[in-house]
Amino acid sequence: MRIKHLSICVLALLGAVPAYADTIFANIVKVQGPVQSGPAGGLTKIGPAGASVGPGDLVVSGIGGSALMKLTPCSVLSLGPDASVSVDRLQLVKGSTGMTTARSGDFTVSRGGTTFIMESMQGRVNIPGGIISVGTAGTFYVSVSPAGESIISVLSGNVSVTSSTGETISLKAGDFSVISPSGPATATPAAGNPDAESGLVTAQQALEEASTRSLVCDTTVTRLEGEFLQLPPQVVPPTSSNPGRPSTPQRPPVSPDR
Repeated sequence: MRIKHLSICVLALLGAVPAYADTIFANIVKVQGPVQSGPAGGLTKIGPAGASVGPGDLVVSGIGGSALMKLTPCSVLSLGPDASVSVDRLQLVKGSTGMTTARSGDFTVSRGGTTFIMESMQGRVNIPGGIISVGTAGTFYVSVSPAGESIISVLSGNVSVTSSTGETISLKAGDFSVISPSGPATATPAAGNPDAESGLVTAQQALEEASTRSLVCDTTVTRLEGEFLQLPPQVVPPTSSNPGRPSTPQRPPVSPDR
């Protein structure tokens, strides 16, 4: 009886294998101009062949520099000129069978502009004065000024922003927020704000480039097509990679006297 009881206990323990996380590396697939990566204090120039970016590594671009980075399947980071971002954590969460059940990543943007395209990914982006969080999917552009002020423009999906004062706001497609190191967070439509509209255009261009390189999934483009009418006129319709999908709804013409 004791042997049988022990066998049952062992089988129960084996069947309750907890989920675990595999740390993975991001891959820089395109660079233009001066871009460096590596640990702080040990940055090296990235050549045309790209580079792998591990936990804690920085990616820093100079004037005229930019980089396109694959994070996980369907998720991409696009670094603009004179910008700095660190990949603090990037993981695939797996269940007891070894199948991937979630993807997650933590990042820090300390200066310049960066577009994040996150799909089926739990993401957190640290910025001066706050934290940007994505639960499942979101495409957004964040720009950090030398004074530490951050502008977040959401192209698609849903994003939450928590300020240093503890306030949390939700942003949807077409919204933007300005976060200062000591001020509250606010959600405002991007239409009519030049900086916010510029951020949306930059995010759309990054998404188009990633799509042409097959770095984003069809669900990302499908979502943007459904949210397109919420965006300012400066944002062009997304290009579908699926020839069988209906075209993106067109905005009604604007009267000349408006």
